[in-house]
Amino acid sequence: MLRLFCSVICIYFLSLPVQGKRVALVVPLPHAAMDQIEAGFRKGLGPDHDLVVKNAMGDAVLQQQILCQLARQEIDVIATIGTATTQSALKFIKTKPVVGVASVLEKDVLASYPAVTLIQDEVSVIPVVAFLKKVAPEIRTIGLLYGNSEKIFPEVSLAEKACEKAGVLLKKAKVDTVADVFGAAKALVRQCDAILVLKDHTVVSGITAILKAAKPHKTLVMTMDEGSVAQGAHIALGVQESEIGVLSGQKTRDLLANKNPSKERVFQVEKVHIFVNQETFSDQDKTSFSKVREQALEAGYAFATLGEKVHG
Repeated sequence: MLRLFCSVICIYFLSLPVQGKRVALVVPLPHAAMDQIEAGFRKGLGPDHDLVVKNAMGDAVLQQQILCQLARQEIDVIATIGTATTQSALKFIKTKPVVGVASVLEKDVLASYPAVTLIQDEVSVIPVVAFLKKVAPEIRTIGLLYGNSEKIFPEVSLAEKACEKAGVLLKKAKVDTVADVFGAAKALVRQCDAILVLKDHTVVSGITAILKAAKPHKTLVMTMDEGSVAQGAHIALGVQESEIGVLSGQKTRDLLANKNPSKERVFQVEKVHIFVNQETFSDQDKTSFSKVREQALEAGYAFATLGEKVHG
């Protein structure tokens, strides 16, 4: 009887959540999408652990300083948003678990860092171009703005192939900084029916400048993230930022409690949405709200709207 009692007590205490753990979340820059990821991360992590949030404010030097400090502090898990931030973290953090939020690493790199867990939110640009052509079949030229990041270059190549398959011309413009975005967008909208924005921090940070350039020409702006639509982009195909955060927080919580029986280290946010900004949608004349909704549901995407008013 005593042995049974001791076994029950042991199981009870082992099942209790781990208390007092400290988690750091490194955010690369201020942005609506980052705010949603952070909110989702807090929800997924739960109230049992302390969360410290550090924002690098788009400054690479500040980000390195933050990562160096966290490497020396008593932090149990460090979560980093974005592939570039995660790659940078691996240069400084050698002894702590890292959760790469919305991050992708090559298999050989991942194999070299056994303490890294990845939460992926990648949606290929190929279905984005296909959807854009379905909802706006009259478009002939798409403008692509992209930043100077190794992560983006493969997507640019895929966009070229997707546009060729769809029978549309692709005009590209590379930007090195957010300050370059407006000038590049202004040049593209004179030549293009639609502007395509990849999931690219540099370009997405300049989304309001792109919309300013596009509005006089009624140019459609399509992106690959919910946050851009919240800031006025007309349409996006992607995953909900909050869901990225929730899954990341949950996996961090499991990591702290040693709950990962499969030892899996790469997780994917599965549910794909079409996001539409109802307020700015009439600033373009290439498609209709009803057409976008119809094609979204036909393709099996979840459909979500932002903004205040619906246009037909």
